[in-house]
Amino acid sequence: GGIFSGWLFGGDRTRATLTLRAPYGQFGLHESNATMVCVAGGTGLAPIKCVLQSMTQAQRERDVLLFFGARQQRDLYCLDEIEALQLDWGGRFELI
Repeated sequence: GGIFSGWLFGGDRTRATLTLRAPYGQFGLHESNATMVCVAGGTGLAPIKCVLQSMTQAQRERDVLLFFGARQQRDLYCLDEIEALQLDWGGRFELI
């Protein structure tokens, strides 16, 4: 876990007040012919899957390496949807 996870699980946080902010940084698809490398863990797959689905619908051809992980094998989800994307992909699509 990260800094927040350590804080959250490091003691009793009942009635703790949290201030939530929008994510920092940027996330998006940049036009390029280079191989796209995607790294996702857990729920982090959701935005990447959306980008990949959009690219498939737009019939963009670009090689992709998708690194998708979880703590345990049973925690991996949407593998059937990823396989469907691989079949429809216009270039090389590797799930690692």
